[in-house]
Amino acid sequence: MAYSYYRQTKSSRDSSGKIRKRNVLCLGEFGGYSKGERKELADILTEMIENGQHVVTDNTKLRQAALDFYLKYRDSEYARENDPVLSEEALRREREQRKDLVTVHINSLTQHEARTIGPEALCHSTLNVLQVSKFLFSKGWSRDQVVLAMMQIIPRSIYPYSELKTVRYLKENTALAELFKFGKKKITKDSLYKSALRLWDVHKGLEDWPHQRVCNIFHLEEKILLFDITNAYFEGRMEESGLCRFGRSKEKRNDCKIVVLAAVVNTEGLLVRTMIYEGNRQEKTTLEEVIGSISKETSPDAKKITVMDAGFYTRDNIKWLTDHHFDYITVLPSGNAKFTAASDKVVCHQDCKKQEIRLQMGSVTISGIEHRALLVDSDAKTAKERSMYDRAYQRYEDGLEAVKAGILKKGGTKKRDAVNKRIGKLDEKYGAIRKSFTVDLTYEGQGKEEKVVSISWKKNGEKVDTVKKFHGKYVLITSLDEKEEVNVWKFYIML
Repeated sequence: MAYSYYRQTKSSRDSSGKIRKRNVLCLGEFGGYSKGERKELADILTEMIENGQHVVTDNTKLRQAALDFYLKYRDSEYARENDPVLSEEALRREREQRKDLVTVHINSLTQHEARTIGPEALCHSTLNVLQVSKFLFSKGWSRDQVVLAMMQIIPRSIYPYSELKTVRYLKENTALAELFKFGKKKITKDSLYKSALRLWDVHKGLEDWPHQRVCNIFHLEEKILLFDITNAYFEGRMEESGLCRFGRSKEKRNDCKIVVLAAVVNTEGLLVRTMIYEGNRQEKTTLEEVIGSISKETSPDAKKITVMDAGFYTRDNIKWLTDHHFDYITVLPSGNAKFTAASDKVVCHQDCKKQEIRLQMGSVTISGIEHRALLVDSDAKTAKERSMYDRAYQRYEDGLEAVKAGILKKGGTKKRDAVNKRIGKLDEKYGAIRKSFTVDLTYEGQGKEEKVVSISWKKNGEKVDTVKKFHGKYVLITSLDEKEEVNVWKFYIML
């Protein structure tokens, strides 16, 4: 069976004068095309290939076929090697791309491996502006000691790693070693521990140095200082450490003790002084030690405001602060006196996230003593509290499901005391949620062999609202005689 197969060819003569033909494009059998249409299509393709121009034709069928074949031609090996129009287009694209290229001298590169350098370079530049290395050199430190200290400060500013993780980070993730031209073999866990201890020995002077530099650069006048006391975690295990001997982690972790962080900042949020004290300090006797010792090292001319957690609020603490000319701001301990508004005036303000808060001055009476107070009403806090409550509600029910699974599973927890202990732990962890459920247990057996055979519970209608009277609100007690409610809130939220 014979059939015709059409090709687009280009004719030329070789050196001996003999005519040679080279296939330019394979067209196929061309079924459904008349002889005249085939000739017209060949003419259109010839014009497009030789001159790069589209030939107009009224025959839509031929026009579409010509476009399809021409696209196929542009991708062919022949076109890439012989078509001057396409070669010019390729050169033009290459010239355009070269405009965006930057010449790099390979021999000038100091970093040949893929490492992060963005935030590290920013921190490095900041330390240079603050001249931290100048301060450390003034203490008689060697170059290696100064560089290692800088390389310890920067990663902890970006990622709060332990010394062990910091070693891995410095060796594998970041280009800090190349930035400081410091040998990676010198970076070890022990060298970082020693560096941290050296930094602690000069930490007071090191705090004063950048603080004074920033005040000079931005011409800051510190007329108001804010003192903050809060609990913090002491990571790591130091068995002989007196600092964290008495503190206990809220997560019951032996390697993460609680210590007290006392800090002084100005109204710009810039740290002036920090101190760390041992133990989980919430007793009334600690405020005089913490604030008293730290205030001796600050400017006597500045107005001093102490911002405390509710756990530090006691009558003795308030009296000591007042006697020593400290103003104070603290959160009203939960379950305390009723807030009484001084007037109907409510000031609307937006926080840093553009969320509206409403502020109203008033007073509260605690143990027969009236205190000036500020009511802060936040819709965002309402949503957050509700979300936390809903999450705890679901986790309590998940806990009951786990108890039920243990009762029904072979080898699971079935004995009465063990089951009640599991439920008791749930009640202890989610005490307020417990009021929303009625739990029933069915027992069988007697004495030590008594077992729980089933457990069921029902929800007591709507969820019990466990949020206190000021749902979505909190009250700040203060001694400040501020006419602007926003100022009291700003001082508190600064910390």
